[in-house]
Amino acid sequence: RAAMADVSDLELPRAVVARIVKDALPDGISVSKDAKLAFGTAARIFISYLTATANEQCIAGNRKTLAANDIIQALEEIDFPEFVAPLEECLEALKKDAQDKKERKAQAKKESKLAAVAGSNGDAGNGDVGEHAGDGDAADAEQSMAVDDEPEEAEADESMAVDADS
Repeated sequence: RAAMADVSDLELPRAVVARIVKDALPDGISVSKDAKLAFGTAARIFISYLTATANEQCIAGNRKTLAANDIIQALEEIDFPEFVAPLEECLEALKKDAQDKKERKAQAKKESKLAAVAGSNGDAGNGDVGEHAGDGDAADAEQSMAVDDEPEEAEADESMAVDADS
């Protein structure tokens, strides 16, 4: 990489810093422009210090990629153990959300394939899509998908060839 930017040249987005500060204060409290700048600078310094400490954990482990666990250990090392539990909860929630999203996407893909198979078997008019699509069970539908995939691709290739000749 090219030379890293000096930490003093980096600035957190002022609007984000202002929103965080405003959300942390009770209503009716205003914050001066200088105070917002001080919050942004303090946050930048804290991030840099935490990153350097986490990087030491990474180097000690003979790794080149910082992991969440390095950040957690760094928080404990720089005497901010009260941040560990909320961070771990947040990370767990993010992992759960990502897993849920992955499962929803896989389920939607499966249902879409089942609906396509049901439609290609002439069952599209019955309006029954899902677990009980068609006369067979889901395993039969998935097996027929594997068989039906190749002819559909061949038909699509043939239709493109016809379109190209037109």
